[in-house]
Amino acid sequence: MGSFGNFARIGQQSVIRSSRPSLELLDERTKAEQAALNTRDTRVEKAAGDATLLIQIEQQYQTDLQSIRDKAAADAEQVANKQAQALQSAQLSSAQNRLDSTLHAAKKATAPTATNPVRPAHNTSDDTPRRSSTHSVAMP
Repeated sequence: MGSFGNFARIGQQSVIRSSRPSLELLDERTKAEQAALNTRDTRVEKAAGDATLLIQIEQQYQTDLQSIRDKAAADAEQVANKQAQALQSAQLSSAQNRLDSTLHAAKKATAPTATNPVRPAHNTSDDTPRRSSTHSVAMP
């Protein structure tokens, strides 16, 4: 499996780990909604049919539900942001690993070896024929 496979596995692990808080938040929201409903039902019983009290109880219940939903939305946004950060971190880590691997392979491919020494790209003075300045040849 190549680098992409590793990235996919890392991304899946991050999402699985970050979905646990989502489930806990859902459970927390469900419990809060049930507690608000129980409180409303208890108040309704005590109101004994008083219309004014029943209206106030329902208004309070709706306000409580809205607060629970607002908190759940804020919590869900926070979890989504953490998931996005985890995914971005996994992507960056995977990209860095691929880059490091590519650079290592490039260094290894261009490194001098005993069978393939590095030679200069141009002629050096040892390879170039020279004229002797101390020896002159006379022409007949």
